[in-house]
Formats: sequence, structure tokens, C-alpha cells
Amino acid sequence: MEPVEITEDGLLLRPWRATDADAVHRACQDPDIQRWTTVPRPYLPEHAHRFVTEVATTDWATGTGAPFAVCDAATGELLASCGLVSIDSGLRSAEIGYWTAPWARSSGVAVRASRAVARWAFDALKLRRLIWQAEVGNHASRLVALRAGFRVEGRLRLADPAPDGSPAGWIGSLLPGEVPAPGETGPAGPGTLEARRAAVFGAPPPVLFATAGGTELRLRPMEERDLDAIVDTCRDPQTIRWTSVPDPYERTDAESYLAYTRSTWAGGSSACFAWSPTPTTGTWARSTFGSPPPTRCWPTWASWPTPGPGAAATCRPC
Repeated sequence: MEPVEITEDGLLLRPWRATDADAVHRACQDPDIQRWTTVPRPYLPEHAHRFVTEVATTDWATGTGAPFAVCDAATGELLASCGLVSIDSGLRSAEIGYWTAPWARSSGVAVRASRAVARWAFDALKLRRLIWQAEVGNHASRLVALRAGFRVEGRLRLADPAPDGSPAGWIGSLLPGEVPAPGETGPAGPGTLEARRAAVFGAPPPVLFATAGGTELRLRPMEERDLDAIVDTCRDPQTIRWTSVPDPYERTDAESYLAYTRSTWAGGSSACFAWSPTPTTGTWARSTFGSPPPTRCWPTWASWPTPGPGAAATCRPC
């Protein structure tokens, strides 16, 4: 396949050049690119040079991929990487992939580039479908895909997850005629639920503060050190009476619940916190909205003085 250039919406998408190696190396030092993609760690200058001089050119030559350097159309500055991978000429389908350099974020570069590549793939290559995949928790990539017109339709286990990442993945698809026009706001625009979800759940769980009856409370993500307190709370007769916690409640149940809180935060569907009065008060309490099933939230409470770290508090967006 012959390499091409695309100019759209203030961007120039062109084949990679040997002179791009320094900028690629600098971009791939970014923690987010290393966290969410499969670039080598550490990312060395020779990795960048091989990518722009060998990997990218081979993909074009064999027709298995169409990798573009995404540049500012006016200045030529490298802003991002976007392109097609795993092109299936028989099925006429391909997967899209992208990253944005840290110095070019928050300007819609990935969205504009993804739309341009998708439009070219449908019009010039006559593809019938594009696929997007990302690890569950990569809300920035998910929001780009949504704004490019992809429908995020389910989950699958990733064949090649990022190092230290999870195999749990999101999958979406895009068909001809579904790509928003250049400059169009498109789906998941600013202020929408999807945009707010990405802003909140795309960051680590926060530490929150509140007051109850004159007592200042600190809400924080649950940790391994909370497991004993979760077990004690979920063995309380009132918790057993009013919630669906297993009875008897074992430590393995608490471990499963901790994993649940982390996976639902990554998925953007639930925010679960451990809470306790601040250490200066000298009094501790335990409360739980325990182990809610996917569509329900059952509140109950039990409190008493204790030297422990607090227990589970769950708040599920409705």
C-alpha cells in the first residue's frame, strides 16, 4: 500500500520520517503513554528510530497497517500518532490506535486525527468497519473513541495488554457514515455524562472530607489494611439482616469486594470509599453500604468506638 498524506481540521497526517525519532522518543517518556500502551519500557532512542524507519514503513509496504505522524498543519510540529493496525483486507476491517504527545493534549488532537483516519479508511480503502480497543480504565482513550463516532459496545479480554495492565478491555466499532464532520462537536461533547465520567474516573480515586454531627470524616479508597474491618462490619447482625452480604462472611469475601471496588472505579460505574473520623478526633466509626449488586444499593449502618481504620462506604451513581 502506498503511503498517503491527509490534511483535515488543522492537522497534517503523514507517513513517519527518520527525523521524527527524537520527538517520538520524547513523547514516549510520558507516564500515561507507558501506562496505557505497549511501548517498550524503558523507551530508548533506538526504539523510536526503529519505529519510524522500520516498523512504520513495513506496515505500509505489507498493507497490514497505516501509521501516521499527526502534525500541526501550519507549523509541522509533531503532535500525536494515529493510524490503522491489523488491516484485514478480506474482511475489510481494521483497528485504530493513537496516542497524543503530552505537549499537545487538551486540544482535541486525537479526536480530529481519529476522525480523519476513519474517514480516509472508509472513503479510500473502502473498509466496512473500524474497531477500537482499550484497557478498562483508560477513560481518555474511550472519550476520544466516543467523540470520533465509535459505539463502545462491550468488553473483551485483551490479547496484548500493556505491561502491568489488566486484560479487561473495552471494545467499540465504527461503520461508514458514522464519522462526525470536521469541526462538529459529535457525541460525548463537553458537559455530557460521558465527558464528566472520563474526567472523574480517569483519575485515581480522591480523598474526600465531610462532617457528620460535628465530626470530620475522611473518605479514601479502600486498601488491603481495611480487610479486617470489612470482615468485622459484614459479620455484624444488622449488616447481615439488611444487606446481601454472604453469611458467614469470610476474608476471601472482603478481598473480592476490594477487587470489585477497584474494577468498578476503573469501569466508571461505581465509587466506593472507606471512611473514618480524622485521627485527631480520637473516635472511630464503621459504616457500610455493603457489596451492592449491579443495579441496587442497600444502606445499613453500625457504629461503635474502635481503634481500627474504618470500614466500607459505597456510593453508586444512579
